Amino acid sequence: MYITDFAECTVLKVQPDGTASLLAGKKKVSALVDGKGGDARFSGPTAIRLAAEGYLVVTDGSGKAWWDVDKTLRKIYLGGTVRTFYKAKENEYIDDVAIAKRDKDFKASRYENYILAIESFADDYSSNYQIRHLSDTGEETPITALNANGFKNGYGYEAQFNTNFGYGSPLSLTVWQNTIYVADNGNDAIRTIRAAR
Repeated sequence: MYITDFAECTVLKVQPDGTASLLAGKKKVSALVDGKGGDARFSGPTAIRLAAEGYLVVTDGSGKAWWDVDKTLRKIYLGGTVRTFYKAKENEYIDDVAIAKRDKDFKASRYENYILAIESFADDYSSNYQIRHLSDTGEETPITALNANGFKNGYGYEAQFNTNFGYGSPLSLTVWQNTIYVADNGNDAIRTIRAAR
């Protein structure tokens, strides 16, 4: 089992007997530095996912300030090597990530791709939400439009989610076969997104 320690800025490996050891990062040292094991640095790691290909994906901060969280995606290979592979735009935050061997058209792929829940803030601090596909080569493709809060089913450009949830992730994602499952916490609903036929 692998866990993130937000306060300590580390990622830990936990054995079946409960023994925890450092996989990557340095305790209480906040930064955004790629490297191996204790030479790598994290800036508030939160979500963690295990890919089928045997590496971890961690949502991390920007490295600029302790409160600037959910700004980057980091790969951690099980030997402890850390590499940053995605950075959110200035006014955007990554609320969750799911991993799936599906391309942007949601057809089976040989490679791991990523589904992102992105929250974007306007100048008046109002938020909009978007689900995106991130390919293994770094190409971003919108799955839903960047819409305001609400509850609406429909095609991607019509769908609305509710981010007025308070603490915790407003949207949580998982993928099974050709379906994205979305825990729309602000609407107390489980939503599904399927490729158009």
